[in-house]
Amino acid sequence: TAFNLSDMPKPSQTVLMSDTGVTSLPTEPYITNPPVIGSKGSAWLLCDPTCTNSGTFPNPKPCNAGAAANPGSSTDSNWSAANPRHLDSVNVAFADGHVKSLPARKFYYADSLWLQPRTGGP
Repeated sequence: TAFNLSDMPKPSQTVLMSDTGVTSLPTEPYITNPPVIGSKGSAWLLCDPTCTNSGTFPNPKPCNAGAAANPGSSTDSNWSAANPRHLDSVNVAFADGHVKSLPARKFYYADSLWLQPRTGGP
């Protein structure tokens, strides 16, 4: 579902895109550094690492519905986890247009508000 930037309560704390391209783990730490759990080089969507429902994004969270137990490990090449390829950090573009480098653990975890446009990060 499309919506306007004005519909986002915290665009400066809503992840629009980031370095991606690895599979996720269904439990903490959700990703490893260096990533040792598989490459998904064409991925462009971040999924919540624990999403298992078949609801559509953004209700309740970014979900690869094709992966019943672990969305980031799905064979669907569009979905993946954040990739901490820069000294344990990830380049992150936010919905308001700014970009910064963050440790993946700062925004990529189960039920992360950073990945939900209708709420935004903490």
